[in-house]
Amino acid sequence: MVITELADHPAVVQSVYLSACWPEAGDSLVSLLGGGPPPDWQDLRDDGSIAVTDDVPRAAQALFGDLEPGAAAAAHGRLVLQGLPSFLAGSTGTPHAHPTTCVHCTRDQAIPLAAQRGMAARAGTTASLESDHCPQLSHPAALTEVLAAALAERTPPKVASGSA
Repeated sequence: MVITELADHPAVVQSVYLSACWPEAGDSLVSLLGGGPPPDWQDLRDDGSIAVTDDVPRAAQALFGDLEPGAAAAAHGRLVLQGLPSFLAGSTGTPHAHPTTCVHCTRDQAIPLAAQRGMAARAGTTASLESDHCPQLSHPAALTEVLAAALAERTPPKVASGSA
């Protein structure tokens, strides 16, 4: 959601949505994911924040399914609270005037693959990773390849010095 709000800044030359929601104006995170109650791996707290469940195996299943249990527990320990308004507020982002790549993660249990693909329909480039929700942790080499390919598509080839 954040990348969409900032994407119209003149310094932004490309956006990459990695197993992420890409809202249109007015869409909220809740509306993009069907409008129902939070999934069972999220806990709505009395203070107006949302936490990932303390049930580490359940959180790992949703977010870190490709990691070994110890690595998943370590990743879980780095998660922070999010405010409920960040799930309910409608996007004010405008259509991107620059290239956009959407990377689907096929084993993502946090954002259903069908939802990822639907939001990616307006992307210039899409890629797919056989990964859980967090390929930066579980499949960094494969993710690096996808990001390098996306960058190569927007970067003009370099001409060697002295070449025509």
